[in-house]
Amino acid sequence: MNAVLTFFMCGFLVSLCAGYPYIRLLKRIQSSGQPIRTDGPKQHLSKSGTSTMGGVLIVLPVILSLFVAPSLWSGANLGVLLIFIGYAAIGAVDDLKKVMKRNAYGGMTPRQKLISQIAIACVGWMVVHFNLPEAQQFTVYLPLMDVHLNLWYAYIPFALFVIIGASNAVNLTDGLDGLVTVPVVITLSFFLLLMLWIQPSFMVKLSPDQMSNLANLIVLIIGSCLGFLYFNLFPAKLFMGDVGSLALGGLLGILSIVLKVEIFLAIAGLIFVIETVSVMIQVVYFKRTGGKRFFKMAPIHHHFEHLGWPEIRVVKLFWSIAALSAYVALGIAALGNRL
Repeated sequence: MNAVLTFFMCGFLVSLCAGYPYIRLLKRIQSSGQPIRTDGPKQHLSKSGTSTMGGVLIVLPVILSLFVAPSLWSGANLGVLLIFIGYAAIGAVDDLKKVMKRNAYGGMTPRQKLISQIAIACVGWMVVHFNLPEAQQFTVYLPLMDVHLNLWYAYIPFALFVIIGASNAVNLTDGLDGLVTVPVVITLSFFLLLMLWIQPSFMVKLSPDQMSNLANLIVLIIGSCLGFLYFNLFPAKLFMGDVGSLALGGLLGILSIVLKVEIFLAIAGLIFVIETVSVMIQVVYFKRTGGKRFFKMAPIHHHFEHLGWPEIRVVKLFWSIAALSAYVALGIAALGNRL
């Protein structure tokens, strides 16, 4: 428990202390800040000039910790870190292109981004795969039904879908000040409580050392997120950018695979599912009706803004949904542990 607290404080303090000098650096480099969508809510135009790539403050403590805690590179953790840092690199390239072109749509093409995500997900998943018990490598646990479904090699595209889908879902959710950070922390805390408190029988059986290293990595990133949140709360001094949202989403996806709780990710991370589904509904409805919109704007958090809701009210609602869904997921996990 002392190690868990140490890693948490290291993540929090490094992120917090690096924040102000990093923002000053970005002000010099990013003269115009993050490009703001001209088709978005009009009140967002006031955010023009706010620096982006704040996700670096979340990734930085993780990278620094690798030099003083090499155990974080061991076992399944290596695959988790490859995806987390690899997706952060993709996001950094995307953010830099947008800033350089001063265009919110000037980043990587969807094809470039997807190919990069698939390549990194394959490498990260393979590392994780060979560190899991053989009996659980291709299985998916179905909660309430208490069934371990063996997908055999069909699990490979399923795993890639979970990682890439989670990454893009978190990226879509990152649209308001502080909106995405708290749900990510809540979902990571759900994983942590599964490992340290509930310890359900259906969860993967890793060695005590691997579980300890994984818990340390999770609390390190939770601390980093909370340090960054100080600068990202409304009105934000710093935006997360794709460098943070893609990395955190990929992290949630691969952690659910490591712990074999993939279905629980959709429950605990319900807010990310809602945001993604809202975009899918909007696109399909737009195409089927010849240009009509189901929502005033997607993702759905912008719909509420167009209804006249203050940004802070929308954020608080989504935080509440994230907390409730994680609580429900914990209850289902506890129930499944008694079946």
